[in-house]
Amino acid sequence: MNPISTKIKIALLQLRDENDPMRIHETECFVRHCRVQPEQIFPFNAIVNSPDKTILENCDILMLGGSGDFSVVGNDIPWFDPLADFMCEAINKNVPIFGSCMGIQVIAKALGGEVVFDNERREVGTYSITLNEDGQQDPLFSKFPKTFLAQMGHKCRVSILTGRCCILSVFGIMSSSRF
Repeated sequence: MNPISTKIKIALLQLRDENDPMRIHETECFVRHCRVQPEQIFPFNAIVNSPDKTILENCDILMLGGSGDFSVVGNDIPWFDPLADFMCEAINKNVPIFGSCMGIQVIAKALGGEVVFDNERREVGTYSITLNEDGQQDPLFSKFPKTFLAQMGHKCRVSILTGRCCILSVFGIMSSSRF
């Protein structure tokens, strides 16, 4: 896989408590797997502060991380509405967005989709992901091999996507979780 350009600036919106040790690990994982320098990724805690348009003005790509502590299903999360509004603004400005784990769920729900708790099809472990034709043409995923391994830890899934989304990959349990 080729590295992303050294000129690209990535805003990483994190959905983790300030004391969560996974914040640092998550940032390191994004640096490593995006094959960028640490100074190219700017972490922003979207739970502590609502993201604003200056983030969109200062990044080329927006990435929304995961969370093991929160869920968009059945919860009244005080930071969700400002984050959903921000995500819609980013989408309307055609900012490239990647959502990881809960990030996908936030994006789907912000766009009017539905996320459900699905313990019977929970994903925990390493899974083989296969990109469909759209995924193979996607600017980010086109750099990946057609089939690759990914770590999962999900108990919720996107059950309804809006017309503004398309599925990019499939695998045996939750085929609509990457779009």
